[in-house]
Parts: sequence; structure tokens; C-alpha cells
Amino acid sequence: MKLSIEGKEFQVEVATGQVKVDGEPLKVEIKQSSGPLTELQVEGKTFRVEVMERAGTELVVAVDGKTYCVVVKGLRASRALRTAKAGGEAPVCKSPVLDGVTAVMPGRILSVKVKEGARVTAGTVLCILEAMKMENEIRAIKDGIVNDIRVTDGATVNGGDLLMQVC
Repeated sequence: MKLSIEGKEFQVEVATGQVKVDGEPLKVEIKQSSGPLTELQVEGKTFRVEVMERAGTELVVAVDGKTYCVVVKGLRASRALRTAKAGGEAPVCKSPVLDGVTAVMPGRILSVKVKEGARVTAGTVLCILEAMKMENEIRAIKDGIVNDIRVTDGATVNGGDLLMQVC
């Protein structure tokens, strides 16, 4: 895939335990992940990465407190469909940052509207979050397959908690 960060483009390839940026291999480990916040170790150096906003393929990302605008190019939802196992099982998502659906605020899950393995399109209601006596529809931001549902009806969540993944 290609990433455009502040207007500069990078070719990025992701494999288990290694990332190549413009053909150069980097050793990358996810040390900790909680909601939109991920702690990465890249070539032995630790970075705190937080996805602050998402809209389609555009992200606002803070790395150690510095904010960047990132555009993901060439990352297609059909990738998830191609990697799905036979029988319609959901694929393993590659990144909680790119594939995660998080709670927008603290509240209670009134109902989960999808099941693991369901194919969804951008805009599909995934669950209903009640916060401050209002019902908020949590929708898919991209086409994909629902995976790793971490909440149930009645569950209490904090803002930023990972609810499920769509990859």
C-alpha cells in the first residue's frame, strides 16, 4: 500500500514482524494497544501512536504528540474478502489502528447489530451506543468483514475502547 504523510508518499509492505518502507526492512512490534492508542517499537525505538480521527482512507495520527495527516492509498476492502478463509470465516485483521471500530465516547452498548464474519459496507450500523441518554449509531467506515467483536448487549465501554474490527 502507499501512505501519503503530509504530502510525502511512501510504499509500505507489511509482513509478520517486519515492515518495509520504500523497500527498506524495519523490525516493528506492537508493544501495547488500547483503543485508538498503540505503542510501537520500530528498530528498538518506542513510539506512542494515536489515531485521532478517521474518515475513509484519511487519518489524523499523533506520533509522540506530533500530529500528522495520513492518506492510505491502495488498501482495498476487497483485500479482506480475498484473504477470507473458505466457508466465509472472517479474516484475521492486520491492524487495530486501521481496522478497529472504537467507542466514540463512554457509554453502554444497547445492541450489537452484526455477527462475526458478516460482510458490511461503509455506513452499515454495527452497534448502538447509549451515552448521556442518547442513542448513537456506530457505523462501519469502510467495506469489509466483521471480526473480533469484543462487546455484547449491555456492556459498558469507555471512549476509545475497541468494539470490533472490520477488515
